[in-house]
Amino acid sequence: MSKKLMKNKINMRKYVLMWLGFHLVTSASAADEAFDAYLKRSANPANLGLREDGRFYPYASPVGRRIGYRQMVTNKKLFRDGWSEEEARQAFALQIAEVESQWAKRLEVQFSRKFDELPVESREILVDFGVSEGVKQVSPEFVQVAIDLDWERILLPEFYARHEAVWPNTERNQAFYQRWAGKAVAK
Repeated sequence: MSKKLMKNKINMRKYVLMWLGFHLVTSASAADEAFDAYLKRSANPANLGLREDGRFYPYASPVGRRIGYRQMVTNKKLFRDGWSEEEARQAFALQIAEVESQWAKRLEVQFSRKFDELPVESREILVDFGVSEGVKQVSPEFVQVAIDLDWERILLPEFYARHEAVWPNTERNQAFYQRWAGKAVAK
């Protein structure tokens, strides 16, 4: 697929998502640039795959080949062409919009709650875990604790710890704790 065609497909998806009412940044809180930066930093803290030409190329991870901010490699042409920073940002925004959509559906069905009416902190925690773990994989217990903002439980390492394959995702776990420990004390 040519770069122009790929860009057109991304733009088409973006407009479809906007037409459906999804935000291309990470939720009401997610218009917050700090949260967006946190998600990107925790997804790919070492900027793996970013080369001197300023483009992201696929890199190996414990769960398979990834590109940009830990998106799955779905097209072999990415090995040759990579993604510009803007293409990586757009792909990440689309992923986050999809995660928000999945949370809206799951919360409505399982918890009789509206995603957009949750506190900002709850939405950010759910988006964070939805991006890294997949919305369906997040336990109902964790979801309820995030909705209730039970900081004592949220900040227990055994509660928020994430793994890739069989290894702890140390960078992501540390980033999560650092982001929320100060906010929890302020509450």
